[in-house]
Amino acid sequence: PELERLLKGRSVAVDAAIWFHEAQLQPELLRHFGPVGSVLKVTFERCARWLRRGVLPVVVLEGRGGGRGDRHFAHGRGDLGSAFAAQPQVRALLAALGIPYVNAEGEAEATCAALAVSGRCDFVATTDF
Repeated sequence: PELERLLKGRSVAVDAAIWFHEAQLQPELLRHFGPVGSVLKVTFERCARWLRRGVLPVVVLEGRGGGRGDRHFAHGRGDLGSAFAAQPQVRALLAALGIPYVNAEGEAEATCAALAVSGRCDFVATTDF
């Protein structure tokens, strides 16, 4: 209750990469919804969870720059790879829900930090440190 009181009315910059990753790790979800549907379901549920607590999520989507070619999912090509194939559909979902999103130039967590430092968001949610 105390934590929820502190969070209410705030905004959080969310590194959505973990949502994409977690959606791909759930076999039952994948079986029922497929790769893109799984990401959409996880994104919707996580946004709803933040909103129920009175927190506005600002979803930050991975970009192609920022050392992207060195990441394992890019296979040295500098692209995002199949793990992020659902990003266009996620953008459409977020727009339909009225949830703001940011397309990062590169790493989403760096953009999340910049949003917090600039005062555009109150805090950051990421698992990528």
